[in-house]
Amino acid sequence: MIAPWNDLALLAGILAQHKGEVAAIIMEPVLCNSGCIEPRQGYLAGVQALCREHGCLLIFDEVITGFRLGLGGAQEYSGITPDLAVFGKALAGGFPLSCVAGRAEVMDQITRGEVGHSGTFNSNPVVMAAAAATLRVLEQNSATIYPRLFALGQRLMAASARPRPWQACPCWSTGRGRCSIFTSPSRPP
Repeated sequence: MIAPWNDLALLAGILAQHKGEVAAIIMEPVLCNSGCIEPRQGYLAGVQALCREHGCLLIFDEVITGFRLGLGGAQEYSGITPDLAVFGKALAGGFPLSCVAGRAEVMDQITRGEVGHSGTFNSNPVVMAAAAATLRVLEQNSATIYPRLFALGQRLMAASARPRPWQACPCWSTGRGRCSIFTSPSRPP
């Protein structure tokens, strides 16, 4: 089932109505695929509490937010650690890599053979080397990389808000710094 994002009361109602039927809540912690919308204050913590109350997993899709909001992704940014998280090629500096990470008691189901996990590129040595190098650079330079990314993103967002004589229509941006989107809708978001 699909639930609107950022509406904790509605989600609580859905979970109550479908008690025991929901295995997991899968969501972007910052809604990047729909305009870089940030969660309302307390929303992520509320979702996590609902998951615990109803015995379902909280899974963050960090394909976009992972390594963009900070070295620890949206989890570091928000202070909320999900049960599982998925990451994409940013982990390996653009090389084709995806990753599932999570709490030991959830991930151990794979190592015990209770849950299957296979793939064509699993542990590909070139991609793993790229991931190790990317993480090393990000870890060693995170104190300068992430503030600079944020400042450049904020600067770009501010510049896009100023009308230009050559623009056919105005441009708006939503999001924050390094995680933002630019649009030219007929009216501001």
